[in-house]
Amino acid sequence: MMPMGTNWRKRLRETMIRQNETVLGFLHRPSADHDTIGPVEQALRRYALRQDIDTTAVRPLQTLFTDLSGAAQISEEITGLLAAKGQSSLPEIRAQVMALIESYKETGEKLLDCENQLKLRLDKMDKVQRRVSSIIELQTNEAMPDLVAATEKYLEVSFRDMTIEPIYKELLFLYQKHIALRESIQLFKVANQASESMCIICLTDPVESAISPCGHTFCTTCIRRMVHECGVCRGRIKDRLKLYFS
Repeated sequence: MMPMGTNWRKRLRETMIRQNETVLGFLHRPSADHDTIGPVEQALRRYALRQDIDTTAVRPLQTLFTDLSGAAQISEEITGLLAAKGQSSLPEIRAQVMALIESYKETGEKLLDCENQLKLRLDKMDKVQRRVSSIIELQTNEAMPDLVAATEKYLEVSFRDMTIEPIYKELLFLYQKHIALRESIQLFKVANQASESMCIICLTDPVESAISPCGHTFCTTCIRRMVHECGVCRGRIKDRLKLYFS
C-alpha cells in the first residue's frame, strides 16, 4: 500500500509521461539515428568539403539519397509495374498507364486506411490522458492508493496496444508512393487531355465538383467518398459545389 503522504498525483503524471515516451519515443531519436535525417546530415557533412578531402571518394548525391524513406523500393515497384505491361507499342503504353492508375488508386485507399488507424490510436491516447486527468483532480482518501495502483496497471496495459511507429512509417512510405505514382501518370498525359481537368484522386474522371471553403476539385465519384474532410488538404467540408464549364 502506498503511504497517504506520497504525492500520488505526481506519480500518476510521471507514469503517464513514461507511457507516452514509450509510444512516441521514436519521434525524438537523435538525428543521426533517424532513417531519413541521418543520411541527409551525413551527405551534407560530406559535401562541406575541405582541401584535404579526396573528392573522388565522395558519393554522388543521387546515390546517397536513393534509399531514403523507401525511395528505392518505390522506384523498383513502378519500374517493375511498367516492365510487366510491355515496352513501347500503343496498346502496351495504354496498359502501362492503366496499371499505374490502378496502383495509384490502391495506394490511395491504403493511405486513407493508414491515416484512420493512426488517428484511432492517437484518439485512444487522448482519451486515456483525459481519464488520468480526471483521476488526478479527485480528492485524497483512504482508497486512493488502490486506485493509483490500478490506474498505473491500466496505463501499462492500454499503452501496450498503442504501437504507433510502424503505422507512422507506413504512412510516410504510402505518401511518397502516392506522389511518385501520380507524377509517373502525369508523364503519360496526352495532348487532348489538356483542355479537360482530371480528378486529382482517381486521375481517370473529369473534374465536376469543388469543396468549400478550400476550393479543391474532384470528380463526382471521389467527392461522394469524402464525408467530413477534403481528400487533399484534410480541411473541414462546409459545402460541395457543382462546377459547369462552358
